[in-house]
Amino acid sequence: MKGIYSSFKIFHYPDKLSDLAGEKVSSPIHVRLKPTNRCNHRCKYCCYRNESLYLSQLFSEKDETPLNKMKQIIDDFKFIGVKAVTISGGGEPLLYPHLTEMVRRLSKNNIKVAVLTNGSLMNGEIADVLAEEASWVRISMDAADADSYSRIRKVNLKEFDKVCSNIYEFAKKQNKRYQLGINFIVMRENHKDVYQFLKLMKKLGVNHVKVSESVMSVDTEENRKYHFSIIKSVKSQIKKAITDLSNSGFSIIDKVENFNKKDDSYNKTYNWCPFIQCLTVIGADLNVYSCHDKAYTNKGKLGSIKKKSFRDFWFSDKGKEKLLKLDPSKDCNHHCTQHGKNLMLLDYFCLDKNHLDFI
Repeated sequence: MKGIYSSFKIFHYPDKLSDLAGEKVSSPIHVRLKPTNRCNHRCKYCCYRNESLYLSQLFSEKDETPLNKMKQIIDDFKFIGVKAVTISGGGEPLLYPHLTEMVRRLSKNNIKVAVLTNGSLMNGEIADVLAEEASWVRISMDAADADSYSRIRKVNLKEFDKVCSNIYEFAKKQNKRYQLGINFIVMRENHKDVYQFLKLMKKLGVNHVKVSESVMSVDTEENRKYHFSIIKSVKSQIKKAITDLSNSGFSIIDKVENFNKKDDSYNKTYNWCPFIQCLTVIGADLNVYSCHDKAYTNKGKLGSIKKKSFRDFWFSDKGKEKLLKLDPSKDCNHHCTQHGKNLMLLDYFCLDKNHLDFI
């Protein structure tokens, strides 16, 4: 399988790199759309429903994007040249009543589509549409048996078998061009079951599983302490699974931090976020947010598109100011999925051009 996870994708967009270097605001390459905040699961680690984590600040489960506004947003994407959209939560995106129309409209406009889901509703028409139109579907699943799944997600015991059945049937669809992935979030309750889970997912026919740790605290040291006692076991199981299970049709992506040294990624030393212009977020509340890690937060809110189009906001003086003036050293003292990419880009932009030939 060719690589689908990489920090180097941005280097395939030289025009965007040129715009960033010249502090020119241009269209985002990728947008995360959160069409609804409603959800049928109640995962214990959910950052939007945990008041001790910052992502619940502006979150309301009642928020949902009206169909006419969604059509306008998608048409704006086409007009300004957005390349890809990931539909996620917030809530469970398959609860959004207009999802099939949304996916088809994106595809018709030659915008690549991906979906993050808990998989519980992935059957019938929406499963057929995703199989036809999506570049990838990733299902969040974090238990290898019904009892654990029920406790972690606060759902009935039948839900686990239902999701497994949906995964199996979706993986069997003919002439598929999509990647079917699973995201396994490690926590103390499930850390002993990583190998068993990976073995089950291979049996169900998925293409890959990404394993990553949960964010249990806004304090980096508390988060480290939470995972430190379980990380050795998790890493051992992942290593064994890669040896035993990996082949051309099934791969395991290890995204679990080792936690063997203090994590300084929460405290940024740079004052410019170049990646803010590459991937942005639109919430179900019709606010535009700087990134996934700041969705539904006051500091992450760039502005509202309730009464204006996305393209008018993005290229407005206020929008440009927000995009260029966000200061990670002051505004982003929290977990950041783009931290490594920002460090790489900042290193790239800060090179002395007089010495580039000494490669």
